[in-house]
Amino acid sequence: MGGSSFQGKVVLVVGATGGIGAALVHQLLAAGARVIAAARSPERLAMLVSETGQSPQLLVCPTDVRDRLQVGHLLAWAWGRVERIDLAIYCAGIEYLGPLTSIDGKELEEMMATNFYGLFFLVQQLLPLMDKQKEKGTIVWVSSPMARLAFPWASVYAASKAAGDALMTGLRRECWRSGLRLLTLYPGPTATRAGQQLPPERLPRWHEQGQKMRAGRCAELLLRAIAAGQRQRAVTMPLRLLFLLERWLPALSERLCAGMPL
Repeated sequence: MGGSSFQGKVVLVVGATGGIGAALVHQLLAAGARVIAAARSPERLAMLVSETGQSPQLLVCPTDVRDRLQVGHLLAWAWGRVERIDLAIYCAGIEYLGPLTSIDGKELEEMMATNFYGLFFLVQQLLPLMDKQKEKGTIVWVSSPMARLAFPWASVYAASKAAGDALMTGLRRECWRSGLRLLTLYPGPTATRAGQQLPPERLPRWHEQGQKMRAGRCAELLLRAIAAGQRQRAVTMPLRLLFLLERWLPALSERLCAGMPL
């Protein structure tokens, strides 16, 4: 998928009303794609439609990704209208932070259901559909640096994201000869609403420190990586350097991550 080949493609964006998801929708429409936007809130989907000037290239479908049946309905609904999906981007997610003892059962279930089960439900039901297409499709998992770095007070969130990483890695090997592409991308620190639902005493200082890029810039880098077909990619240079440090100097990486300010 070259840099200009979003033109005319059918793209499903799951988690389309979040900061990065909404930015992806806007940029894909500007690139000439036909976009199917899915998110939990009908009201926020209506706002997205309004923001795009009610573009005829945009279709929206309220979907709770935690529900396998709703994900199946989304795919059946989309297939009935466009009869193919060239690219699916899963960027739905929720982040609860804090000491391990502060994460309650409801928060654990919500993170696993949104960050992992929803991805599983989508991929499991989308792969057979894409396999029928003449031109095989691409599925993109927007992961998190925490899946590999796991800073303090992010252990459970990191686990929910790492589960998605493992799923996509295994599926890439399972679908090696099918022509389907499965990509895992890691955005850098981005200014979004993530963590805003938390009380101040559970928001670690590292989460708010440092300069964060705009959601639009993050979406641009993600689309560039998708166009390049990079199966696993951190989209910023500082993040790539951190991943290299984790791989080649794990003891140093351990000290740096453990020392992140709380």
